[in-house]
Amino acid sequence: MADNAFVAVNSGAVAVLLQAGLYKFAVPAPLGRALIELAPRMSNVNVNGLARGVAAVEVLTGLALLAPATHVSGASATVVLGVLFAVLGVVGRLRRSAAPCGCLGGAGSRALGLVNVAVGLVLALFGVFAATVPYADTPYRLGPVLAALFLLLLCLWMSRGLALQLLRRKASTAQVGSG
Repeated sequence: MADNAFVAVNSGAVAVLLQAGLYKFAVPAPLGRALIELAPRMSNVNVNGLARGVAAVEVLTGLALLAPATHVSGASATVVLGVLFAVLGVVGRLRRSAAPCGCLGGAGSRALGLVNVAVGLVLALFGVFAATVPYADTPYRLGPVLAALFLLLLCLWMSRGLALQLLRRKASTAQVGSG
């Protein structure tokens, strides 16, 4: 039973990392603007390229968590990413960051702050724990299926505003057409 719970939590971490990374690949500008806000000297740096580099690390880390052969390296990278997220959240909070960062795959208006600290610490703690679990002894074949399910649910949650807007538009169009 504990093995199934670990695979489920691992799959949740995979989904968070994949969602965050894939969003940054598609839309790197918010993180770039947030980084420039925190460190104006970065305005001379290709921040979109930097954001996509972080995205690549997030995606590769998430995928590494799925396979027994790469699980420990994925867990170690999760610790590093978690600490990075937490540090950026603290710096954003201290500097009263206002630029939406697009972190965790969200297109909302949330800037670097306490949510980043919390998610970062959870990921870092999970990574430390995950590095000690013999993943090959778990029902890891469930991992990709659960990760895909969690990713779908996370995408729906992160896009709920857009989804509701589209559903309302469709409903109003249907009412006009039937009248």
